[in-house]
Amino acid sequence: MRIIDYSFELLEVIVIFAVTAGVLFAWFFIRALIRLKHNANQLRHIMRLSEVHCPQCDYDLGGRLSEQCPECGHRFTEKQYRRLSSIWEFLRKGGGT
Repeated sequence: MRIIDYSFELLEVIVIFAVTAGVLFAWFFIRALIRLKHNANQLRHIMRLSEVHCPQCDYDLGGRLSEQCPECGHRFTEKQYRRLSSIWEFLRKGGGT
């Protein structure tokens, strides 16, 4: 009668499974880090856009949309007003998220 030793084959299966699981974990971890970095960059960009100041007195307009600064009364040019309008519309819609 011949005895077959399956212990070596079982060990190979366990090693292959462990290596595959490790590679998949590393891949998902790296993807999560890339996603976090991308989201952090988007957040910094949105924060930079939301920091809109009056060009005359440097007053933080903080989301106020009017044709003049409430602090010093500076009237915005049409170009400045369009820029403010587009920034606040972007932020109102969720900032691209």
